Amino acid sequence: MWEVMKIVIVGIVQGLTEFLPVSSSGHIAIFKEIFGLSENGVAFDVLLHFGTLIAVCVFYYKDIIALVFEAIELVKDIFKRNKIYNKERPYRVLLLMLIITTIPTAIAGLLLEDLFETVFTSLLVIGIALLITSALMYIISNIKVGTKQAKDITVKDALVVGLCQSCAITPGISRSGATIFAGRISGFDTQLAVKYSFLCSLPAVLGSVVLKIGDLFEQSLSNTQVTGYIIAFIASGIVGFLSLSMLNMMAKKRNMKPFAIYCACAGLFCIVYSIVKAISA
Repeated sequence: MWEVMKIVIVGIVQGLTEFLPVSSSGHIAIFKEIFGLSENGVAFDVLLHFGTLIAVCVFYYKDIIALVFEAIELVKDIFKRNKIYNKERPYRVLLLMLIITTIPTAIAGLLLEDLFETVFTSLLVIGIALLITSALMYIISNIKVGTKQAKDITVKDALVVGLCQSCAITPGISRSGATIFAGRISGFDTQLAVKYSFLCSLPAVLGSVVLKIGDLFEQSLSNTQVTGYIIAFIASGIVGFLSLSMLNMMAKKRNMKPFAIYCACAGLFCIVYSIVKAISA
């Protein structure tokens, strides 16, 4: 029973922290260090990411459907040699900018993700990274609200978001926090900043699921693990959807300070814990 509970707890933590600007990778590392909880292998990782992917798709289903149809029209225009960029079609602009945002993220992920996850997994480093996330959330709560809509996003804006998203491969730096911050300093409307943050996460998450889906069927699992994985998958999706709703609501109210306070406390805890542990050893 405890084995199932551990798996479910990690699923809930993943679903909760994947979208809230508090860093899911940082929290998984904290739970692994302090409570002995872990991700339980590639299959488990695939299921959790698939659960959170479904949550994003359900929450932004109208935008995703519009982007899919726009992608089809884009391919047609490419073959017909028609004009590709059209500011009068907001979803066309949004699609192109999302593609541009994905480029630096994909490069950083392929070249540096394994290195960063290996080198920067100590609680001391994670604590410092959480303090950086805290600072980003504090700045977001105090900067002037932008007015840019989807049709106004520029290549520069897309690259800024992509570069900030690349920084989130460091455990403790929140991906959603970094990309929302990038959108806000680029002048995005509050709702657009949140929406863009999660839409630009879809290619990376989908790519990860597709690349690892084969491992899901190759791994031999006990009945206890299967039960835990299924519950964790459902929990990550439901909790992820609720987290998205909460973040969207708080972003509308420009009230990101609770996340700033939480990340500051979590970061200081990690730093103090790592120092005490080092002294004790």
